[in-house]
Amino acid sequence: PGTMSGNANIGGFFGTGTFDSSVDGVDFSASFLFGVNRTNGTGGFAGNGRVDSTGLGAIRFISNSTGPGEAILLNFDEQVSLNSLSLVESPNLPGGSTPISIFLDGATTPGATTVAGPGAPTTVSFFDTIVSQILIVNTDSTFPVIQQFRLTALDVSAVPIPAAAWLFGSALAAAGVTRRLSKKRAAA
Repeated sequence: PGTMSGNANIGGFFGTGTFDSSVDGVDFSASFLFGVNRTNGTGGFAGNGRVDSTGLGAIRFISNSTGPGEAILLNFDEQVSLNSLSLVESPNLPGGSTPISIFLDGATTPGATTVAGPGAPTTVSFFDTIVSQILIVNTDSTFPVIQQFRLTALDVSAVPIPAAAWLFGSALAAAGVTRRLSKKRAAA
């Protein structure tokens, strides 16, 4: 997603951190959360994450088989058209897969569910859904391993201003100029 480079831990141990980047000219920030409700995507507290050549991952240091897993929250500076995103299971896991729920714009029901499996990334299509926020939640916390999934690709594009808006703006400007000219003529 965006322009990632190098290896970096984001935030300290149990610290907070965000990763700022851009994609298709739109700025976004990624926050790493823990304690997010796996069913409705609410709650949570700030955690830390990692960015490296395989993508963005939230780091979980505590194993809790009944508690929620980690989450990545993406906030865009403006609305974007979401085409797809890709997830892969962390290389730290011995095998299997990680179930994921994806919540869009603060919704309390997932916009999509998928499984991040080992090897090739799993791509989830959203067919140009307009969003400004994406919450990706690990809905399984049975593995006591950090970085259970990675966000490896994000296909979004800026939402273009419709041609009608440009034409309407031009028409308003022309109407203002015409009105001003007619007032000057009436005064003369």
